[in-house]
Parts: sequence; C-alpha cells; structure tokens
Amino acid sequence: MVLATLFGPARVRVLDPHALAAVFGLTPAEASVGALLAQGGTAGEVASRLGVLGSTIRTYVGNVLAKLGVAGKADLVRFARPQRVAVAQAGGRGAEPA
Repeated sequence: MVLATLFGPARVRVLDPHALAAVFGLTPAEASVGALLAQGGTAGEVASRLGVLGSTIRTYVGNVLAKLGVAGKADLVRFARPQRVAVAQAGGRGAEPA
C-alpha cells in the first residue's frame, strides 16, 4: 500500500475515522466513535451526534479500547492522536512521528 500526503501530519487537527478504521481494524461505527472520543467528546455527546443509544456507544467504546489495546479514554486520546494515525498509515501500526 502506498500513502501520499499533501499535508504535514502535525497540522492535522481532526482525526479521520476512515484512517483509524484502516490502520487499526475498526468497523466504521467503532472508528467514528473512537475519532469523536479522541477529539474530546463524551460518550453522551457521541451518542447524540450519531443518533444511537448510550449502551451502543459503551459497546463500541469497549471494542475500540480492546482493538487498540488501551485501558481508557485518556489512553485512547494519546494513542489515536491524528499525527500518530497519519504516520502509522505511512509506515506501520503505532509508529511515532519524527
């Protein structure tokens, strides 16, 4: 797979759910939830935004945390920050930016 970017990963401020899904093997729904949480949304805000029940969001959150191997939302924010996902797309899972 080849990735060409027309931006500096450090300048990305919004996490792309498609990139999150592709890099970490999340479903589209899990990736959307993960991206919104990583941007600082609460579970309630995410549920409202996506038009689903809180119990559905809790299920997705559990799946996202398990697939990313992190323990909680704070870890998710650190792990899935946009720069890291952009670099992981280019060079491998979990790569740190230079």
